[in-house]
Amino acid sequence: EVDAFTKYWPHELYHDTEAGFYKAVFGGEKHRSGMASFLLQVVNPWSKFQEHSKRVKGSEAAKDYNFKGDGFLHGGTMVVQPKGAGIAYQFAEESIGSAAPVDDVVAAVEVASRLQ
Repeated sequence: EVDAFTKYWPHELYHDTEAGFYKAVFGGEKHRSGMASFLLQVVNPWSKFQEHSKRVKGSEAAKDYNFKGDGFLHGGTMVVQPKGAGIAYQFAEESIGSAAPVDDVVAAVEVASRLQ
């Protein structure tokens, strides 16, 4: 999976084999959807899952999509400040396919980059 991703992300990539990032985003525990919750998102036309699916289907990455890995594990986004200054922004994926608001991430990166 990590090797396939490098085609779309040309920068350094770290493989978190211990899932420390996932635990950090959710306060020490991994957060997963159950099968019933996942299926409800798939059939609900207003779910974030539907929005995410449409976004992926229209992208270059869609042709490399597969069903490997843990599709029920929730992720998130963190903007980490340099020099041990802490976390500038954190977003936990509450439902599969939800994404951090881009404006919030950009604002956090701008703040964090001033600490360089």
